[in-house]
Amino acid sequence: MYVAKEATQSSKIEGTQTNIEDAFLDKEDLVVERRDDWVEVHYYIDAMNQAMVEVFSGRHHRNCKEWNCNI
Repeated sequence: MYVAKEATQSSKIEGTQTNIEDAFLDKEDLVVERRDDWVEVHYYIDAMNQAMVEVFSGRHHRNCKEWNCNI
């Protein structure tokens, strides 16, 4: 839920018109004109989810020897 909210709010900065309710719909349930914005929001959601998998799995940046490194 929080990732979807962040995705819709952050994507609005770039001009998308997808709201939180739209984010939980299937792409096919939207009018054609709103689908591109929906896709952009879902790219953001997918990226955030992947980042959380990386963080919580213990993987970190390949150039860091410790978690507290500065990239």
